[in-house]
Amino acid sequence: MMTSSHHFFADFECSYSGNCFERELVQYEWNTVGKLVAVSFYRRALTEIGNAITTTPSYQPNI
Repeated sequence: MMTSSHHFFADFECSYSGNCFERELVQYEWNTVGKLVAVSFYRRALTEIGNAITTTPSYQPNI
């Protein structure tokens, strides 16, 4: 399993709700060596991410 996270203040200025605990779609542009790229992702509270990881059974393929 892989997750990616950053500090919520990094995308707080793009928040529509102004509530750092609300799940919402965040959209902004990253500058990638002079070219702007549109990026969209869902911001979630760290506790929500942690709970999803700890309560979801791991995938175990038949070997």
